[in-house]
Amino acid sequence: MEDRFHLNSNPKEYEKLNAFMSYNRIEIAEINNDMVLLKHVMDKNSVNLNGTAHGGLLMTMTDIAAGTLVRKNGDNCATSSFTINFLRPSTSGTIYCRGEFIKRGKRINVMHTWCYDENNTLLCDAVVNMCFIE
Repeated sequence: MEDRFHLNSNPKEYEKLNAFMSYNRIEIAEINNDMVLLKHVMDKNSVNLNGTAHGGLLMTMTDIAAGTLVRKNGDNCATSSFTINFLRPSTSGTIYCRGEFIKRGKRINVMHTWCYDENNTLLCDAVVNMCFIE
Protein backbone atom coordinates (compact mmCIF):
# COMPACT_ATOMS: atom_id res chain seq x y z
CA MET A 1 0.00 0.00 0.00
CA GLU A 2 1.79 3.12 -1.24
CA ASP A 3 -0.26 5.72 0.61
CA ARG A 4 -0.56 5.10 4.29
CA PHE A 5 -4.10 5.45 5.50
CA HIS A 6 -4.56 7.62 8.57
CA LEU A 7 -7.37 6.54 10.86
CA ASN A 8 -7.77 10.18 11.81
CA SER A 9 -9.34 10.56 8.38
CA ASN A 10 -12.29 8.20 8.80
CA PRO A 11 -12.47 4.99 10.85
CA LYS A 12 -15.41 3.66 8.79
CA GLU A 13 -13.38 4.05 5.59
CA TYR A 14 -10.49 2.20 7.28
CA GLU A 15 -12.86 -0.68 8.09
CA LYS A 16 -13.85 -0.90 4.41
CA LEU A 17 -10.22 -0.88 3.26
CA ASN A 18 -9.30 -3.62 5.76
CA ALA A 19 -10.93 -6.57 3.99
CA PHE A 20 -10.20 -9.07 6.77
CA MET A 21 -11.72 -6.79 9.38
CA SER A 22 -14.76 -6.17 7.20
CA TYR A 23 -15.18 -9.88 6.36
CA ASN A 24 -15.23 -10.72 10.08
CA ARG A 25 -17.66 -7.86 10.83
CA ILE A 26 -15.34 -6.18 13.30
CA GLU A 27 -16.06 -2.48 13.77
CA ILE A 28 -14.22 0.38 15.42
CA ALA A 29 -16.49 1.58 18.21
CA GLU A 30 -14.06 4.17 19.61
CA ILE A 31 -10.48 5.25 19.01
CA ASN A 32 -8.09 7.89 20.29
CA ASN A 33 -4.29 8.19 20.54
CA ASP A 34 -4.04 5.78 23.48
CA MET A 35 -6.95 3.34 23.12
CA VAL A 36 -9.07 1.49 20.60
CA LEU A 37 -12.37 -0.28 21.20
CA LEU A 38 -13.65 -2.79 18.65
CA LYS A 39 -16.96 -4.61 18.55
CA HIS A 40 -18.37 -7.72 16.90
CA VAL A 41 -21.98 -8.88 17.05
CA MET A 42 -21.95 -12.66 17.33
CA ASP A 43 -23.97 -14.92 15.05
CA LYS A 44 -23.77 -18.56 13.87
CA ASN A 45 -20.51 -17.81 12.04
CA SER A 46 -18.82 -16.54 15.22
CA VAL A 47 -18.93 -19.76 17.23
CA ASN A 48 -17.07 -23.05 17.44
CA LEU A 49 -18.62 -26.54 17.66
CA ASN A 50 -19.32 -25.93 21.37
CA GLY A 51 -21.49 -22.94 20.49
CA THR A 52 -19.11 -20.45 22.11
CA ALA A 53 -17.11 -17.60 20.62
CA HIS A 54 -14.39 -19.14 18.45
CA GLY A 55 -10.88 -18.68 19.82
CA GLY A 56 -9.76 -17.54 16.39
CA LEU A 57 -12.31 -14.72 16.50
CA LEU A 58 -11.00 -13.54 19.87
CA MET A 59 -7.40 -13.77 18.62
CA THR A 60 -8.35 -11.87 15.49
CA MET A 61 -10.00 -9.12 17.49
CA THR A 62 -7.00 -8.71 19.82
CA ASP A 63 -4.58 -8.63 16.87
CA ILE A 64 -6.71 -6.12 14.95
CA ALA A 65 -7.04 -3.92 18.05
CA ALA A 66 -3.26 -3.76 18.45
CA GLY A 67 -2.59 -3.17 14.76
CA THR A 68 -5.33 -0.57 14.41
CA LEU A 69 -4.00 1.46 17.31
CA VAL A 70 -0.42 1.40 15.99
CA ARG A 71 -1.63 2.29 12.48
CA LYS A 72 -3.81 5.13 13.75
CA ASN A 73 -1.31 7.76 12.66
CA GLY A 74 -0.29 6.03 9.45
CA ASP A 75 2.50 3.77 10.71
CA ASN A 76 2.86 0.44 8.91
CA CYS A 77 3.24 -2.47 11.31
CA ALA A 78 3.05 -6.23 11.63
CA THR A 79 2.57 -8.58 14.55
CA SER A 80 5.90 -9.91 15.79
CA SER A 81 4.64 -11.94 18.76
CA PHE A 82 1.37 -12.72 20.47
CA THR A 83 0.38 -14.26 23.82
CA ILE A 84 -3.25 -14.84 24.73
CA ASN A 85 -5.07 -16.37 27.68
CA PHE A 86 -8.62 -17.58 27.12
CA LEU A 87 -10.56 -17.08 30.35
CA ARG A 88 -14.28 -17.67 29.82
CA PRO A 89 -16.61 -18.63 26.96
CA SER A 90 -19.30 -16.44 25.44
CA THR A 91 -22.30 -17.78 23.58
CA SER A 92 -24.11 -14.76 22.14
CA GLY A 93 -24.39 -11.00 22.05
CA THR A 94 -21.72 -8.44 21.38
CA ILE A 95 -18.01 -8.95 21.99
CA TYR A 96 -15.83 -5.91 22.62
CA CYS A 97 -12.06 -5.74 22.38
CA ARG A 98 -10.06 -2.96 23.97
CA GLY A 99 -6.44 -2.25 23.13
CA GLU A 100 -3.97 0.06 24.85
CA PHE A 101 -0.25 0.74 24.63
CA ILE A 102 2.01 -0.77 27.27
CA LYS A 103 5.13 0.63 25.56
CA ARG A 104 5.61 2.78 22.51
CA GLY A 105 9.00 2.16 20.97
CA LYS A 106 11.04 3.15 17.94
CA ARG A 107 10.87 -0.36 16.43
CA ILE A 108 8.42 -2.33 18.60
CA ASN A 109 5.19 -1.40 20.33
CA VAL A 110 3.84 -3.59 23.12
CA MET A 111 0.07 -3.64 23.35
CA HIS A 112 -2.34 -4.94 25.98
CA THR A 113 -5.63 -6.14 24.50
CA TRP A 114 -8.58 -7.93 26.02
CA CYS A 115 -12.06 -9.06 24.97
CA TYR A 116 -15.19 -8.97 27.05
CA ASP A 117 -18.89 -9.46 26.42
CA GLU A 118 -21.83 -7.11 26.85
CA ASN A 119 -22.10 -8.18 30.51
CA ASN A 120 -18.48 -7.08 31.12
CA THR A 121 -17.36 -10.71 31.47
CA LEU A 122 -13.67 -10.96 30.60
CA LEU A 123 -13.22 -13.52 27.80
CA CYS A 124 -9.50 -13.27 27.03
CA ASP A 125 -6.41 -11.23 27.81
CA ALA A 126 -3.49 -10.76 25.42
CA VAL A 127 -0.15 -9.05 24.92
CA VAL A 128 0.67 -8.25 21.30
CA ASN A 129 4.04 -6.96 20.05
CA MET A 130 3.86 -4.94 16.86
CA CYS A 131 6.96 -4.07 14.84
CA PHE A 132 7.19 -1.19 12.42
CA ILE A 133 7.60 -1.91 8.72
CA GLU A 134 9.54 0.64 6.70
